[in-house]
Formats: sequence, structure tokens, C-alpha cells
Amino acid sequence: MLSLADGTLYPLSPCGTFTIRRLRLNRPPLVAYRLRAMRKREDARLLAELRQLMQLQEQLQQQHAHLLREQQALLEQQRDLLTTLLNLL
Repeated sequence: MLSLADGTLYPLSPCGTFTIRRLRLNRPPLVAYRLRAMRKREDARLLAELRQLMQLQEQLQQQHAHLLREQQALLEQQRDLLTTLLNLL
């Protein structure tokens, strides 16, 4: 059996056709239940992905702050060197 996006089950064999029909596996309450379960799994997947993206964003912000501190230190060193050179002239 194959579960379709609309929540219904599709038989892949004659036995599957018989089972779906005999057990009435595509009756509306079961289809609605499968759709809710599919949405719940998708929501959980998206939430996990969002959490991962937020962690990556936090890491990038920390790296950016570190780079800004390094740049500031380099600019201070450059200013000191320029001041020293101007004093030599």
C-alpha cells in the first residue's frame, strides 16, 4: 500500500486492493487521522529545521562579533603604526 498526499491509501497489489476495501481503510475518519499525522510530522520536521537554522545563525553572529573585534584591533595597530611613521617624519 502507498500512502498518498491526500491521506488515502493506494493499493499496490490485488491483495492490497482487497485489504483496503475489506477493512475500509480509506473511510473519512481514517483519512483525516492520517492527514493530521502527516501534518504533525511535517510540523515537527520544520521545527527541528528551524532550531538548527537558529543555532547556525547564533554561531554566525558569534563569528561576526569575533571578526569585528579582530578588525578593531587591526585598525588600532594600523593607527599606531601610522602615528609612529608620522612622528618619524
